[in-house]
Amino acid sequence: METMSTKDKIKTGLTYNIRVTGSTFREGVQDMLKAIVSNINTGRVLREDFYTVLEREKDNEYDPNAIKVILGKYGSSKTYHIGYIPAFIAKDVAEVMESKERCIEVVDTLLLGDGTTNIGVEIRIRAVETKDEE
Repeated sequence: METMSTKDKIKTGLTYNIRVTGSTFREGVQDMLKAIVSNINTGRVLREDFYTVLEREKDNEYDPNAIKVILGKYGSSKTYHIGYIPAFIAKDVAEVMESKERCIEVVDTLLLGDGTTNIGVEIRIRAVETKDEE
């Protein structure tokens, strides 16, 4: 049985879990995540009043395929750059993000940890077909 590559999993629309990197190094991110965790059970999907988006960062000096993970709260104009898609998968995700046929959808955002130590973030993504504009 042949194992499907990460790139193929993403391109074919299968859901793929990714652990966000850098959330412990970004100033203020852990405090914000801990405040959210104090109001929900960890290891669970964020409440409906939050959203997560991915944004390319082509001018990143370390990785031209860098993709920022941004967390926001509906009803607020403030968003938080909470980390990055790991470099080992960023090229594949970036390729899909830049295609005209598919885009990346963030299905779920999970917070990992108990709120007393650093909070990890995991997102579930999948590629979906873009709709033709007629």
